[in-house]
Amino acid sequence: MDERHDNEITSRPTDWKFISTLIAVMAVMVASLLILLNLQKSVSHVEAQLDYRAPTGSASHDQAPAIQRVKSQSVYVPVYSHVYVRDGSPFRLTATLSIRNTDPARPLVVDRVAYYDSAGLLVREYVDASITVAPHATIEYLIKEQDVSGGSGANFVVDWATENPLARPVIEAVMIGTASNQGISFICPGVVVSEVMADAAG
Repeated sequence: MDERHDNEITSRPTDWKFISTLIAVMAVMVASLLILLNLQKSVSHVEAQLDYRAPTGSASHDQAPAIQRVKSQSVYVPVYSHVYVRDGSPFRLTATLSIRNTDPARPLVVDRVAYYDSAGLLVREYVDASITVAPHATIEYLIKEQDVSGGSGANFVVDWATENPLARPVIEAVMIGTASNQGISFICPGVVVSEVMADAAG
């Protein structure tokens, strides 16, 4: 009887050691899971902030007050909703029109953003009212990959104006597409097609 009792006593430390180790391992697993969940939540939050949002009134681009248009330009920007590959098969692209005010001090007013198809027909207008783009700010307009209404010869026409001397804005389209292991990306800069200068005093 004494021998059995001694065996029970000597086995207890081993049992407690195993239980302690098991609890420690479980605690580490739970902590790791919580860290992973928090990391995933943070990544999702960052990705949500990067999602495209159409321009609206904000601190960097608001509805423009009436201004005296001292200078205005109309800019033609080539856009490709698809290009042709191999035997002429279409390769769809996502296009982003980027309008960047490069001036460090003065706002840029965008009066019109119009999207035309390959036949030169108006597909849609994007600006209901003039938009002010703050110094060094940018507004963007997106043509999704599944939107093939423009075709391979599509284009944007952007009309902008200013009431003060202004550094020339950068207006360009960025095209990108991926399929299987193939990817295509390129930029098309805008071309000024008309310009009007007026006397600020008039």
